[in-house]
Amino acid sequence: MRPRLGGSGPQGPGSPNLVSLAAARLRLAVLAVPWKPWSARERLEPSPDSSSPDLSGVTALIPARNEAAVIGETLAALAAQGEGLRAVEVDGQSLDGTEEAALAVGMEGLEVPAGQPLPYGWTGKMWALARRVKARGGRKPTPA
Repeated sequence: MRPRLGGSGPQGPGSPNLVSLAAARLRLAVLAVPWKPWSARERLEPSPDSSSPDLSGVTALIPARNEAAVIGETLAALAAQGEGLRAVEVDGQSLDGTEEAALAVGMEGLEVPAGQPLPYGWTGKMWALARRVKARGGRKPTPA
């Protein structure tokens, strides 16, 4: 007689009942996690108790494509981070007016270069960022 695979009897280590029970316990444990790792808070909001820092040595590169609905809020939040912050919205040939919406914000220090066609073998965000490095004469950004 051959031994059974998956455990030693109906309630062995490989039993479907034990696997289901372990999975249910794991789900309950995840729900009980207080810091909610699955809940990302991706917002740029200034701290109400901090003074406006000098960010003249900081340039934010923002690759964007078809983001007209949210680019204004993004740039406004960036501008509120501190004085002197520069931003470059690298447009990936948007069709919804992202470039115009970015310029309409009127953010001081904002640059919006014209989009270029995506070459074969490149992905949008990487191409946008590589274009900015090339525009700087191949120099990589230096830490402030």
